[in-house]
Amino acid sequence: MLRTSLLGAIAAAACVVAITPASADVEFEQRGAVGYLHSQHLRPGDEEQVRAYLDGAQGLRIIYFDSRGGNPQAAMAIGQMIRERGLDTGFDPRGGNRCVSACTAMFMGGVRRYYVGGEHIRDAANTRRGLGFHMPRHPTPEGEDAMNGYYAAMGAPGATNLRYHIYPRDSLDQPFEGVGPRGTRMMYFTGSRTAVRAGVATGTVAPPDERD
Repeated sequence: MLRTSLLGAIAAAACVVAITPASADVEFEQRGAVGYLHSQHLRPGDEEQVRAYLDGAQGLRIIYFDSRGGNPQAAMAIGQMIRERGLDTGFDPRGGNRCVSACTAMFMGGVRRYYVGGEHIRDAANTRRGLGFHMPRHPTPEGEDAMNGYYAAMGAPGATNLRYHIYPRDSLDQPFEGVGPRGTRMMYFTGSRTAVRAGVATGTVAPPDERD
């Protein structure tokens, strides 16, 4: 779990690699074979910061996420980099970690995808716990086609059903009134059982050397 105290200890350890580009909202931590990616909001171009990190990482086998999402194109590019390098991915919501919106696309880049500690999370809208899926506020047919094609390429076509659980694909052209202070769409949060059934996650227990 990516607790503040743990991150402080990791940063102080000699075996840790930490890269935090000043120009990007992406922070990386690595402890042995386990890496961590933290992000408040991915922006176009952040994928190049991730590429630089992955190119220089030694012995990395899995990346755990704590991210609020952001630019979907950047997220898909990061997911593709992860897959090309044969890495696994992980998400553990315990301790307040989040993986919502575009973060789910990064998560799906893993060859094996571990959703740890989500057995008791219920599937519901706006619970703020678990993997969170939604359409963007201003979706386009091209953007939706790209994301659904990405889901299929990553071996998780069932993610489409989670993405459109609240707002169906055929509602693209309908007027949308935002909910919440930022006018965002409601998000559908899923527990680990649903994620595994949909093919989004491949398991709930990571190997000993890939545990958070």
